Amino acid sequence: MASSRQPLPTAITLAHQLVGQRVLPDDTVVDATVGNGHDTLFLASLVGPEGKVIGFDIQQEAITQTAEKTATHGQVKLHRAGHERMAAFLPGSIQAAMFNLGYLPGGDKAVTTHSATTLAALSAATGFLSEGGIITVALYTGH
Repeated sequence: MASSRQPLPTAITLAHQLVGQRVLPDDTVVDATVGNGHDTLFLASLVGPEGKVIGFDIQQEAITQTAEKTATHGQVKLHRAGHERMAAFLPGSIQAAMFNLGYLPGGDKAVTTHSATTLAALSAATGFLSEGGIITVALYTGH
């Protein structure tokens, strides 16, 4: 017997849907793990040219790839720093923070996010989150 259940959206699709409902032009948002830059571009499209996207990654390769993808988006500011240090770089409240945990696709799989730094980053993001804001965390099995 065939299942009548519809497939669930991917974690990233769901995160984009939820964040898209909460973020407006001119907001300040965080991409806590810029990786290959897809979430950074998505956030830039939501906040528009007057908003701010603040991104973090510990890998220079991720920062370089994302900088290339966002070169025409002046509202994007990238930091080669662990997301647990975000409080030092945030100008004030944020409307959203997106975490996509794991490793850089196509990069060194030995370099990954860790629970201790992620928990510290989530705590920091929560402290800066505006009323009605959102934090999303995408996790993957096997990691």
